[in-house]
Amino acid sequence: MKLGSRIIAKILTLCGISLTCTACYVGPSTMFTAYVDGMVVADDTEQPIEGIQISCTVIEENPYDSNYNYSYPYPAILSDKNGKYVSNIHERPGLTLEIVAEDIDGPANGGEFETQTKSIALGDLDYKLNKKKSSYDQFYEATKTVDFRLELKTEDSTEE
Repeated sequence: MKLGSRIIAKILTLCGISLTCTACYVGPSTMFTAYVDGMVVADDTEQPIEGIQISCTVIEENPYDSNYNYSYPYPAILSDKNGKYVSNIHERPGLTLEIVAEDIDGPANGGEFETQTKSIALGDLDYKLNKKKSSYDQFYEATKTVDFRLELKTEDSTEE
């Protein structure tokens, strides 16, 4: 059997047909990253609020069939002592981000604050090619700033 395989291989080689396999080069990969940053401050005093949970959820709407819309969350982060936060979202353009600022520690950060939700779109024009990254990658980055001014909860809002 081995002798037959060798003979066939030599005949094919003489005809210019090689049986060697080569690796396929797919080309450069494309990476998209959106940096969502901002400040969380108290509405009445404009003082930064530490410990506010920032949750980002990606929402993709199917333009052809709303039954196939989907959403998925990214891990939540907390605002620092200066009220600042930064979240890295590795998503392509054309999606919507729902960003929620929620007071999860009660009065420990100066009061109980209302939850606030904002939506932003990640469009094609938001992303810029970062030429400092590896020459083998096409690395596009976007930066979106979303600030929150949270109001203190009132007795009316805590009874709900």
